[in-house]
Amino acid sequence: MGADWANRTSHNFYVYTLAYPDETVFYVGKGCGKRIDDHERLACKGHASLACDVIRSLWMDNKDILKSKIYTGLTWNQAVWLEQATIDLYGMQHLVNKIADTGMGTATNF
Repeated sequence: MGADWANRTSHNFYVYTLAYPDETVFYVGKGCGKRIDDHERLACKGHASLACDVIRSLWMDNKDILKSKIYTGLTWNQAVWLEQATIDLYGMQHLVNKIADTGMGTATNF
């Protein structure tokens, strides 16, 4: 992981969404740097996850994944909180995030 992950007080973190071409969000995450692109890199490598399965399915249909940074300039703690709040807003039943904790927990697909 990069230096930004080690410096959790820096304001380099963001919350992002991955969505179908119709803009329906299927994944909410947080990160810094190029984290928003990691799911596609992992999908290329055959990684087994629900998010990667959706990405590969879209690629097979010759469709793009819509990626959006919805909150930027965050500290790690802010990103954790806003990621969970965004997951709560969309509802886990509509997302492929693998796990979600309540409160200040995180959601992840890894």
